[in-house]
Amino acid sequence: MAPKTTGPTWKPADMIRLINKTGDNVHLHLNTGEFRLDAHRSMKFTASILESAQVKELLSSGALAVEKIK
Repeated sequence: MAPKTTGPTWKPADMIRLINKTGDNVHLHLNTGEFRLDAHRSMKFTASILESAQVKELLSSGALAVEKIK
């Protein structure tokens, strides 16, 4: 019999996908540490990452794009 999962699970309602639109790796300096978003790749984050000054700058320059995850 398969084990049952019990207890709380982490399911934030405000998930987004950051997409690296450039041909270069983007190094994000986050409160939780360094993160490298490789060229032409994407990664899921909570929407709170959009409050980062670096992410705001990269979005406005067109280096990153954001997509809401349903």
